[in-house]
Amino acid sequence: MKNQLFFIVLIIICVGIDSFPQKIPLDLAIIGEPLRDFNLPIYQGGEFQLSNEKGNNILLVFPRGYYDKDVWCEICAYEYLDLVDEFHNKRFAEKYHLDVIIVLPYDENTIDKWLTDIPDVYALLEARKHLPDTSADENAINWVRFVNKHYPKIFSIKKGETPQPFKILIDKKHILSDRLEIFRTELWGTLVEQNIPTYILLDADGTVVFKYISQHTIDRPTMNYLTKVINKFLND
Repeated sequence: MKNQLFFIVLIIICVGIDSFPQKIPLDLAIIGEPLRDFNLPIYQGGEFQLSNEKGNNILLVFPRGYYDKDVWCEICAYEYLDLVDEFHNKRFAEKYHLDVIIVLPYDENTIDKWLTDIPDVYALLEARKHLPDTSADENAINWVRFVNKHYPKIFSIKKGETPQPFKILIDKKHILSDRLEIFRTELWGTLVEQNIPTYILLDADGTVVFKYISQHTIDRPTMNYLTKVINKFLND
């Protein structure tokens, strides 16, 4: 009787396990291995197929996008403008045969709004740099100091004039960001569709030579650090 009961319980457990939906196996960006091919629409028009880019070094950049409901991430705006500034002034494309590809987990209309709003969103971050450093709120004081230290550049840009020197990919179904395990609907207490800020550097063979996935919005590598990384892996 005990043996019969044991087998009945075992069958129930096995059936229960089999009934749970299985997650799709992860297909991550593994250092030293090629990134699996993907295809996504380009915001500016056309399709991007990774396998067609052999011979080009590529920096995949995944901004966070939304920070909260109807609130864009201010640091993403700064980082985007900093990328534009650095790659234009230092002629990265010519020097390293490097293409920067921006990937956002939104549809075309939302990406259009993101680009349109970047000047205003950046202006909010810039305003924080000039708040009085005499507040009684220690956290506020620390934030002012942090913003001035980590986001020191000043950009002149008008609403509706956000430059688009990079291809921007439309990942509205989160095909790539889900595959890389970086898409979230909750991050640090905010409930909104967003990506964990991520950088993936591919060499001309499509091999992952560098990857950085943030733990928060504020811990992204600076452009100075990214420049060192690019110089190290693409100039040896």
